Amino acid sequence: MIKGILIDFWNTLYVQIVDERSYQIERARRVARASGIEADENALRIFLEIRSKMDYRRSTELREVPAEVEIREFLNALGVKEEVSEKHLEGYSWPFINLTVMRCHAKSVLESLSRKYLLGIVSNCTYSPMIVEKLRRDGILPLFRAVLTSQDIGWIKPDRRIFLAALGQIGLRPEEAVMVGDSEKEDIEGAKAIGMKAILFGESRSGMADAAVKSWREIPAVLEMIS
Repeated sequence: MIKGILIDFWNTLYVQIVDERSYQIERARRVARASGIEADENALRIFLEIRSKMDYRRSTELREVPAEVEIREFLNALGVKEEVSEKHLEGYSWPFINLTVMRCHAKSVLESLSRKYLLGIVSNCTYSPMIVEKLRRDGILPLFRAVLTSQDIGWIKPDRRIFLAALGQIGLRPEEAVMVGDSEKEDIEGAKAIGMKAILFGESRSGMADAAVKSWREIPAVLEMIS
């Protein structure tokens, strides 16, 4: 019997309203501005290169590289010797808070599901406070029993440790929970490896998921079907 749902953040619950390059450039500008620097084209190129390098490390090692490390390397490249501050982290978080929107119907569906299931967020994220703040601003933070990110645990999906830690926080065994996410590798493969059921948000290519949906409104019926 399904008692709980773990939900991915990126592209499942929220989506960006700008393309990835524009998103990261805005982040670079605001981080640099926190040190009194207006980032030129060369600085923006450096930030994108650092971001690409960090993403490669994350994907090959399945270990999170926290935002502070990313920011520190960028500041070093700009010749800035000051420590990473709250202002830098606020600049880093700004695109996340302001350039993402919740998917259609997600809020009303989550409110309904929270009356029947224990809910948790499990996300690959370099800085946990920005997820918490986004959920708080949109009025859905109280719906979740747990909000766990790769920064908190040190490992990124599909590593089993992040799923097990999230389940531990909501007090359920793998067979009592379902994962909802858009990535077959990160979300579906990771959840299935520890015995969870999994719903893919999007079109299935591998057939690994127990079900696939294209809208949040489909999720309640699918949960009943796979329970």
